[in-house]
Amino acid sequence: GQGIGAEGLVIGVQTGYYSGNLRNVVDGNTGTTLSFENVIALYTDQTRSTDGTHEFFDTIGSGEGYLAMNGKIIPILWSRESLRSPFIYTNGDGTPISLSVGNSYVAIVGTKTPISYK
Repeated sequence: GQGIGAEGLVIGVQTGYYSGNLRNVVDGNTGTTLSFENVIALYTDQTRSTDGTHEFFDTIGSGEGYLAMNGKIIPILWSRESLRSPFIYTNGDGTPISLSVGNSYVAIVGTKTPISYK
């Protein structure tokens, strides 16, 4: 996968694309830019390994994020009980969110990563 650079994460609201490091996600076999019906960005705590070569993201517990779906961006809350548990996505009042049928992309980013939308 590709990492997220200093410019942060960019999500195309209408087209359902994601880009990091100013590049779109592209199918390696066809060169076609991929699109997704659901693009989810989850903010998590991030730490660097002691040797500085790896980033670790804490995906157990809960946090905030955003969902791009049906041409809209909505703030969401996420939770996950363990590494073997699924992510649960809800809106601010705790109501579960149903994703659109189709491909989904989940970007897990550090809490200080800027997220922008086009």
